[in-house]
This record gives sequence, C-alpha cells and structure tokens, in this order.
Amino acid sequence: MRDKFDIYPYLRDVMRQGGTAESARKGLIDAGWSSQQIETAFSAWHLVPGLPPIPRARPSIRPGEALVQAIGFTALAMIAIFTVRIGFGLAEILTPGIGQTGYRSGPGRWSVAMLIVFLPVFAMVHLRVRPGATPQIRRWLAAFSGFLASMALLSAGAAAVHSFLSGDLNLRFALKMAIVFLSATLAYFTYRAELSDGRPSRKAPEALACLSVLAILAGLTITGGPAEGRAEVRDAQRRSDISALSIQAQCLARDGFSVPPIGVSSSCPNLPPLNDPLTGDPYGITTKEDGTLRVCAIYESRQYNTRPNPDDGCLTIRLMELDEAN
Repeated sequence: MRDKFDIYPYLRDVMRQGGTAESARKGLIDAGWSSQQIETAFSAWHLVPGLPPIPRARPSIRPGEALVQAIGFTALAMIAIFTVRIGFGLAEILTPGIGQTGYRSGPGRWSVAMLIVFLPVFAMVHLRVRPGATPQIRRWLAAFSGFLASMALLSAGAAAVHSFLSGDLNLRFALKMAIVFLSATLAYFTYRAELSDGRPSRKAPEALACLSVLAILAGLTITGGPAEGRAEVRDAQRRSDISALSIQAQCLARDGFSVPPIGVSSSCPNLPPLNDPLTGDPYGITTKEDGTLRVCAIYESRQYNTRPNPDDGCLTIRLMELDEAN
C-alpha cells in the first residue's frame, strides 16, 4: 500500500493545480528524491498542455505471463543445480586419488536428462526477445534468485573456510567451489537487470546455457550412451547372480554336498542363474586347495570393468570351514 507521502499523488496534485514539470522536479530534488525516482514517477503520467495529467496504463500481472515466468525460474534453478552436479562429478574424475568418493553413472544420467529437458525451456523464457516493459513478476523472481544465488555463494565461502581450517582444502575442493561460484554468479546475473529496472540482458543467460551444454556433453562422456547403460544393467544382474550363487554354495556345503557343481537340495531349493545374461556362457566357479570357492563373472561396462583389481569380479567363499563345522 502506498503511504501519504508517495511521489505519485504529489505530482498529480501539482499538475492539476497548473504547476510545471520543471517546478515539480526542482521541488522533489530539494526534498531529497533521487533523479531516478523522479523520472520513474513522471513516466507514470502522460502530460498534455491544457489537460489534467493522464495516468498511463500500468502493466498488470497476467496469469499466463506469471506461469511462463514461474516455469522459467524453475528451469533456471534446475539448470544451475544439475550443471553443478555434473561439474562435481567431473572434478572427482579429474582429481583421482583425492578422497574416496567416485562418480556414479546413475545420478549422472539423471543430471544429463534434467539438463536436456530444462535447457530448451530456459532458452525460450530467458533468451527470447521480450518487447515492452518487464513484467512485475519477473522483478520479484529477480529478487528471489538474487537471494538464492547470494546464499549459494555465502555457503560456498563458508565451506571453503571450513575446509581450510580442517586441512582439507585441496584441488578437488577448489574445482567444486569454482563450479558453484560460476553457476551461482551466472544465475544471479540472469535477472540482474530487472533489479535495477534496466533492460534485460542476454549475456548471462547465454553464458549459463553454454555452460549447461558443456555439462551435457561432459555428462554423456562420463556416463556413456544407452549402450553403456544397458551394459551396466547386465553387470548389475551379474553381480546379483554371483552373490546368489555364493549363498547357494554355502547352503549346499552346510548340507554336506560337494561344491562345485552348484545345484539344489531340500534346504536350498532355488537355483540361481548359472549363465551370463548376454553371452549365455556359464559363470566361472572354481575351487582352490585351501578350500575356497571362487564365483566369477566377466563385466562389460566401464563402471565395473575398469577396476584395477581383477578379483573385483569374483566372490570368494571358504567352504572348508563349513565342511569341518558339519
């Protein structure tokens, strides 16, 4: 609600009483109003000599425009968040040996999928030509985006200080903080012009869109395409199979059966898959002199097949101890 000292009714009264724009402007300057406030107030009236001041039509918030801007703001948030997530994964890959975390393909594909879906929405809302005045709803979203971006930057700064005090300030952490800083800054400047009633600029949204395109390409390179995804599904099935075979072998050994082969018994009636889901070849099941049983599978995806230890594809069970216990 406007208070009684608002500049707009003052200008209206001055003009109705025959005052000039110059005298009104001088009086407002003497009263401490800024030139920007004065010009904004004058722009609300259409002045015609010999006529009372005519109020200009003010843009209203249309439901359709509000919906578009809300979707655009959501797209901006999704672009910034998932660009950062892919950037974090890339930082972990570029800094091997620092820490114990690693990049997983599943979350990486979700990030790529979200960027592919929301990037066109972001482009349509923030890169299109918008004739006329900036919608009021966009100014409110500008303020809110500025708040969120500021909180992200302050939180990143606090995390950097905490890591420094904890002795964990390393190259991986520095790369992640740089990604957060860059994304938050571009998100803030996407709406920066609206905060000062200026003309919206395309530079920040174009830069953010380019950054998200690079993130998509990096994410696809890291996670692989659909073929790699199908290979990971089959590898997950292989790991499940050899785990089930190991449990079946333990059950048979407790019942006094000789393993291998792996079969069924009254206590162990369910036989797990014995063959690879893609090639149909049987899983490797071997015993050693020390009484251990090894159940192995050959993996095809990068997530499982690039581990330095070849025994990672095998599970080892000590059946000798189970036989002696019986």
